[in-house]
Amino acid sequence: MRNFIFLGSEEWEMEQEYKQSQGEERSYRVLELHLGNQVNQFTASLNNLIQNPCLALPAQARTAFMRCLMFRVLCRAGAAVQQLLTVGHRAAPFPLFGALWGMLTSLDELPPCQRDELITLFKETFPGDAILSAEAQQILHACVTWQSLAASLV
Repeated sequence: MRNFIFLGSEEWEMEQEYKQSQGEERSYRVLELHLGNQVNQFTASLNNLIQNPCLALPAQARTAFMRCLMFRVLCRAGAAVQQLLTVGHRAAPFPLFGALWGMLTSLDELPPCQRDELITLFKETFPGDAILSAEAQQILHACVTWQSLAASLV
């Protein structure tokens, strides 16, 4: 879970700005949430906890009841992360920001009934691969920067 907290930190933003200043490709919070990198790391650590015995417990406490309880708690944690973080970040407008890295597949596969006003406007203004043009990329970058600024004021 610390990866989620780090993603929301000022330090993460400063790292990304440093990458951009060095000519490297930076990432954006909305893009990270859409890609689900933190969720994948969480799922891997959750799988590790489920499959391996908890060494923090003494051997006599590793009963079938305790293993069952730990399994239930870990499964609920996984389900909560899936519901709260994964499902919502695959829907609009998150696929639009994949275009910042040239990823148009999830945007093109999004049915028209699931598009929001921003995606519809971008698809009409920049049809096809025109969304990868410099103008479209600058507008997307401005949207992400505005969103980051609005979130930091909360």
